[in-house]
Amino acid sequence: MNAIILDNKKGNASESSKSFGGVRYNTNKMETGKGELMALRNFGEIQNDSLVRPEDVKAYLLSVSKLNPKKEKVQFHATITARGREYDKHQLTEAAHEWIKRMGYGNNPYIIVFHSDTKNNHVHIVSSRVNAQTGKSISDSLENVRAVKFINQIVKEKYGVDKKLQKEDFLKYNVTTLAQLKLLYEVTGHTLSEVDGKLNVFRSDQHVHSYCLTDLISKIESNKEDDQRKRQLKAIFSKYLPDYGAALLPVHQKLSGGRDGKTIGYKSDFTEFLRERFGLQFVFHFKDDKPPYGYTIIDHKTKSVFKGGGIMKLPELTKSPDHKVRLTYLEKQLLNLKDYNIESLSHVKILARKFKVPAYQIPMSDRKISTAEISYYKDLLTLYLRKNDISTISNIDMEMIKDDGKWYVLDNGAKTILDAEEVLSPEEIQSLDHEHDINEQISFADIGALNPLGGLANIAAGINPEKEQDPSKRKKKKKR
Repeated sequence: MNAIILDNKKGNASESSKSFGGVRYNTNKMETGKGELMALRNFGEIQNDSLVRPEDVKAYLLSVSKLNPKKEKVQFHATITARGREYDKHQLTEAAHEWIKRMGYGNNPYIIVFHSDTKNNHVHIVSSRVNAQTGKSISDSLENVRAVKFINQIVKEKYGVDKKLQKEDFLKYNVTTLAQLKLLYEVTGHTLSEVDGKLNVFRSDQHVHSYCLTDLISKIESNKEDDQRKRQLKAIFSKYLPDYGAALLPVHQKLSGGRDGKTIGYKSDFTEFLRERFGLQFVFHFKDDKPPYGYTIIDHKTKSVFKGGGIMKLPELTKSPDHKVRLTYLEKQLLNLKDYNIESLSHVKILARKFKVPAYQIPMSDRKISTAEISYYKDLLTLYLRKNDISTISNIDMEMIKDDGKWYVLDNGAKTILDAEEVLSPEEIQSLDHEHDINEQISFADIGALNPLGGLANIAAGINPEKEQDPSKRKKKKKR
């Protein structure tokens, strides 16, 4: 993937950058069947409408931009592009959500539109360069550099593939057959040919490197499979397989107009989870439109390639009726979110962190908290706090959560989120702030560093990323 900012800070403000011409450009693509709206985020009430007009989107972005009347170039227009069909529209959209957050636009209104009218899959992103909450300009310092840096980070975190990999890095993978080495090149967009005792590697029809087959085979034959890692992977498979759909679904080549072409691969809910969580890439072997007959695992974390059947037989990996009817992790969590009163972006962020799901998957709800409900909670908490400290509120299945400097009360049993200032006294909120400050001084966070291969789903859920614990401090703490 590559990220390019189309409407950057160089040069004078064009009419398009003043009036959000990027919106009309993308909606024109949609109207001609060459574009598809993938996301409409942080547009308030209009994003819940079944039919949103381009004029409404432009008007909303302009209203945000008017918070900073001195800003002329108000449009932020960027694209994230794949090489050919290497990534589909959903993968590009997931990457775009995370990328725009890192660029500083995550809480701003933005749209994502997938285009299918070129040989390279890509999405366009349009937002406002004015912060919707503060009215200040969003930083454009070194934005072209940051754009590339962040998309490279996301690709590495999500797929375990470093765009900076050079040809020598593939020889660092522990492969035990020549076919496995060839597969590594093929899944990264290379083509191969064997001529006169040499293995020639090409990328985009350009010659990359040539290997002496005799030397290459000799080196590969000296490699041995990592039995300990194989046991670890088998344990991981056995642990998570019952919770995910295992049925294999074909992945089709995407043609213009959103049409499906030939089958180019297979995946399941289970293999997608393992790819995002553990950096495991599954390559299923098949012929024509017949079901797969085997598979290979590329373990990007340990730089190893395994024959899949040596870890878990294909029928076991893709069986049984029970797996086909089980809900995915995301589906389970979204069901848990059902019936909450999700009335604001803060509510979305709180629930995204709590249930570890992408914020963009959580819709606003129709449920509103009534005056009677607020009175009930105020009386309940007043009565409870007469004899108990607020730190024990979990005893009545509630918890206190802070977001952007504001406290909220979460009643898990009743699936209710309340503004703390509506049900607690100023003194009680002050004591919460005091205790929170003390806890932060004691420790940055109670969790370890995020798994860099945790995938877009985990990353998007962490809207306010916890600070990473210093390993050196952790070791000192153990010695005490």
